[in-house]
Amino acid sequence: MQPLAEKYRASSLKEIKGQEGAIIKIKDFVSNNKKDGKKAAILHGPVGTGKTCLAYALANELKYEIVELNASDLRNRKQIDLIVKSANEQKSLFAGGKIILVDELDGISSYVDSGGISELVLLLNKANVPIIMTANDIWQKKFSELRQKSHLIELKQLNYKIIEDILNEIVKKENQNIKHDILTSIAIKRRGDVRAALNDLQSLIQGEDLKPEDIIERNKEESIFNALRLVFKDKGDHVLKAYDNVNMPIEEIFLWVEKN
Repeated sequence: MQPLAEKYRASSLKEIKGQEGAIIKIKDFVSNNKKDGKKAAILHGPVGTGKTCLAYALANELKYEIVELNASDLRNRKQIDLIVKSANEQKSLFAGGKIILVDELDGISSYVDSGGISELVLLLNKANVPIIMTANDIWQKKFSELRQKSHLIELKQLNYKIIEDILNEIVKKENQNIKHDILTSIAIKRRGDVRAALNDLQSLIQGEDLKPEDIIERNKEESIFNALRLVFKDKGDHVLKAYDNVNMPIEEIFLWVEKN
């Protein structure tokens, strides 16, 4: 069975739910990306909010071709030069042009991919086409230069009702009979992660017997901003656990606390 996350991936911007602000900003960036000298935009936000999906839906709608790079490509300068040359010089197979997509910046390790970030900065200087990057947490120290050279476009964690609506639509299209309380439980406990919710729905369709109480809430990484907001504005013992789900070295967390 084809994964539901692929089968029902949005092919146009109107199919993307709950990210209206990000849609307006990314469309404006691609239309006016040379106006202020910034050639790149970084789509950032929690896992499963549709960052990569948004990039592809935009390209489909504008009839742009996507040229995709990943962390392994960034270790090879010759490979980057070939891709940039192709994107800059060759006409697109489509009418609109090309977009370079660098997906999942979080996968670039400060150690394994020691030159990856610097190569990416060079890419921003060489490319004559819009560059879209995606990241879960763009506030890591290693991304400081990329942040300065890029438009930052945040995707929000989706309200569970939006995810519930998405699940209901797919259940109808798949001609399935799944109890409403199961879908509600999935939508709530996946905490804004559409991809995870669709994976749970796929398990149900494939015959797994799940009850609402069987669906365990997944632990999600928190951004440093959410953690700081909790520490400085809330009270109670739960504040002691504020940084537990922040994917950042403790030394960097101390710097953020001191700065704020």
